[in-house]
Amino acid sequence: MNDKPGILGKTLGQVGNLGKQIGEGVVEEAKKSAKAASQQVGIEKPVENQAEKKTGSQEQGKNVKQLPVADNKDFVRDLYAKTDNKDQSDKNSVSQTAAKTAKENPDKTPAEIQKMANLRQQLHKEKYYDPTFNPPEQEEEKPQERVERLEEEEKKKRWELQKKEEKKKPIAVTNAERKTEARVGSG
Repeated sequence: MNDKPGILGKTLGQVGNLGKQIGEGVVEEAKKSAKAASQQVGIEKPVENQAEKKTGSQEQGKNVKQLPVADNKDFVRDLYAKTDNKDQSDKNSVSQTAAKTAKENPDKTPAEIQKMANLRQQLHKEKYYDPTFNPPEQEEEKPQERVERLEEEEKKKRWELQKKEEKKKPIAVTNAERKTEARVGSG
């Protein structure tokens, strides 16, 4: 055979190079996205100077490859960690709700307005926020209860299927079956 790479060999080499370039581009974009996210969250400060930016990105590329898994886990944990500003945001939202309630009800006293705002906030938390973001944990179903539930569902499905089948049969056939069943049952 011929030792020189043919058209197929060249094509495969080009496809391999193209795949490598695309992979590197995807990795770069992922790094940029992670850096932008960390800057938005406040974990990392943005680089101001273009010269610093170039050296910073080169250093970051080196650092990303050298980061141990534990540092990556710490970064993700910090990124998604709960903030302690919950109490402050609750106070702000209550005061905003109180201001809105005061505009809607000018004849109410400040104590009544505050009470209404607190109740509105509490209802929002109980009926919307907690069920949405902190759903109650469901108890595990016992095996016996599960079997019973599945049997009930199966009975229901069979009953619905039987009803559908009866609707499909012509009336004359249904009447004939009933007469036959009546004769067999009486004898």
